[in-house]
Amino acid sequence: TLYGGAAGGGKSDLLLGLARHCHRSVLLLRRTFPDLERSLIERSRELYQAGVYNDNKHLWRIEKQRIEFGHLQREDDVGQYQSAQYDLIGFDELTQFTKLQYEYLLSRARTTVKGQRVRVVGCTNPGGEGNDWVMERWAPWLDEGYPHLARPGELRWFKRDSEGHDVECEPGDPDGVSRTFIPARLSDNPYLPAEY
Repeated sequence: TLYGGAAGGGKSDLLLGLARHCHRSVLLLRRTFPDLERSLIERSRELYQAGVYNDNKHLWRIEKQRIEFGHLQREDDVGQYQSAQYDLIGFDELTQFTKLQYEYLLSRARTTVKGQRVRVVGCTNPGGEGNDWVMERWAPWLDEGYPHLARPGELRWFKRDSEGHDVECEPGDPDGVSRTFIPARLSDNPYLPAEY
């Protein structure tokens, strides 16, 4: 899922809310640690009243949940997640990440817990190093010239062809993975004034 557009739409709170209420093993990411600390970590301290936060590991333990904060400043930082598995991976400001970083972390989205939903959510505003690959990946929602435009929130299914390109496929295709885009608007956040 890609959630993005306007600043102030509640993107970080969406990730923190999904982590706390819908998932067990979570990785929430920013590109750099300073960005992570002043956004997701700071906000989690306001929202998460139960549980214990480990400052050294950047990790919340709340009942049976594990909510980890991470960053990928360099391209090869993905290696630190080589054997990990998460049922939610959330990217805050997805266009700051490279395509390689995003696609590598997709392989960490899995679970052994029966019935646990697995998802990857990217939240972002336009611009940044990864703007072009994000626009390409979600072209059915973002590219006005796309042959068959998708409505906000509509699920579309994609798989890799033999040449390594993502192509649309039918929902029942065993190799298909769903995608959607939900636009973020300032009006989605009733706690911020319009002049924000």
